[in-house]
Amino acid sequence: MTGAGPWHLREPSIEQEHRFQRAITLHSLTDAWIRELNGRQDRPFAIERISRITLNQNLWLFEKKRLDDLPLDLGKLVGAQDIEDFLYELETTIQVIQISTLENAAQAITQTQELKSVLQKASWNHGKLRAEVIWKGGWMEDTGTAFHAFLEGCPFTPGSFLAERSSKSEFTFLWTQPPGRVRMLKDSPCVHLMESLFEEWIRGYFYTLGRSLRLETRALDLPSGRAIRFTLLSSS
Repeated sequence: MTGAGPWHLREPSIEQEHRFQRAITLHSLTDAWIRELNGRQDRPFAIERISRITLNQNLWLFEKKRLDDLPLDLGKLVGAQDIEDFLYELETTIQVIQISTLENAAQAITQTQELKSVLQKASWNHGKLRAEVIWKGGWMEDTGTAFHAFLEGCPFTPGSFLAERSSKSEFTFLWTQPPGRVRMLKDSPCVHLMESLFEEWIRGYFYTLGRSLRLETRALDLPSGRAIRFTLLSSS
């Protein structure tokens, strides 16, 4: 459905603005991967984020321009298009760009463990910085409080993280929509690499929230599909 009717009926809601900002944060992670790989003096690479498919005509700028140059105003970017359609296409495009970036990197860097290590470091740092920007170095020892702080700033869909068990020192939650469950990603040879990078991003985020926090993960194959269980522990 394309936009129709008065403009005031197509003003983005607060939730749509939050969804847009989450997508931009996830897109900036891709740039962090590329900077880390291409900026290594010992091994300069020309890793690009070329998509495997033709990008939607309304979203080409997210691939062709630097993120810093984008007008990060959802209302201006959407134009006459339906906001929900735009956000869905944006999220889909960013996912394709990310998996394509990893596939390109895997072709250029055949040392799998080296590639994984470099990208995990970049992901951890990106998550750490994200939490620093939002929480200004806030210190959280209660695991439940830290979990909700994570939902506030993570670039992934908050509703895909389901709380299972909670106490002050231990909080278990399930990620029901990891990359391995996404139709367009699950057949890629790099999908498990992507999952490990997202896990490192989450670890970096929690590191900023509290030094006493430690995160354990376990991949699960449930009847409903693949999921990842996170156990957040506090030693305080």
